[in-house]
Amino acid sequence: MYMADYMVLEPISGMIVDENEIIANAKVTYLIELYMIGASSNRQVNNISNNVLYGEGTSVYGIAAYVGKYLNITNNDITTIVI
Repeated sequence: MYMADYMVLEPISGMIVDENEIIANAKVTYLIELYMIGASSNRQVNNISNNVLYGEGTSVYGIAAYVGKYLNITNNDITTIVI
C-alpha cells in the first residue's frame, strides 16, 4: 500500500504505527517506509513504536523515513538478514 494510492494532497500528521508484526522476504524490501510524514505545519507527533519487523533479502531496510518531521521511532524490534 502506498499513500500516493489515496491521492493525499498534504503531508500526514498524527499517524500511529503501533504493535504490528511485519515479515517480508524479497530482493529489496522496506519494512516501513515513510515519506513526508509530519512535514506539515500542524506539528502533531507521529509515532512508530512497539513493532516487530523481520526481513530477508539482498537489500533490506527496517524503517526508512524521508523528508519527515516530528517522528517518534521507539521500542521497535528490527531484524534484517541480507542473503
